Amino acid sequence: GDGGVIRLWVNSKEVKDFQAISPNFKGRVLNVGKLDRNGKTSEILVAGYTSSAGKGLISWHDLSTGGGVQYKEITSGVSSIALTSDSSYTIAGLENGDIMVWDSKTYEQKLVIAKAHKDIVASLSLHPQGKFLASASKDTTIKLWRFQITGDKPSLQALQTATSHTIP
Repeated sequence: GDGGVIRLWVNSKEVKDFQAISPNFKGRVLNVGKLDRNGKTSEILVAGYTSSAGKGLISWHDLSTGGGVQYKEITSGVSSIALTSDSSYTIAGLENGDIMVWDSKTYEQKLVIAKAHKDIVASLSLHPQGKFLASASKDTTIKLWRFQITGDKPSLQALQTATSHTIP
């Protein structure tokens, strides 16, 4: 947003502004979801950032309590964000082509698919039941992945690749 501010709106009414973690990081992508923590449901906002140096940052904001922000710095800028239907996992597409999966409760990185694409992961979309993930890249590919969680360990298995599409 403008001046490093993330502005959240609900039904055309401004609800809350969030200041960026650092003026060196610019907010780029957002997702909002509900997360169950120990039997209590919270609304969370997950934001992805990119610095002028190409580094990335993912932040989790608790909207229910207005509480603190948790964040993790990563080696590449964040270009897309998806949340599982229960918001327990955050999936980030990166500018270097990687896809990362984070536990939204513990903020622990659970999985990295290095070079999932040859260019920026421009878009991520999860199937409503969370069984499949689609990723689209500026490398002109769209990939379909099987997304599974066994215990607390997520996995992505490439199923199909479509080529020669374009992303503006």
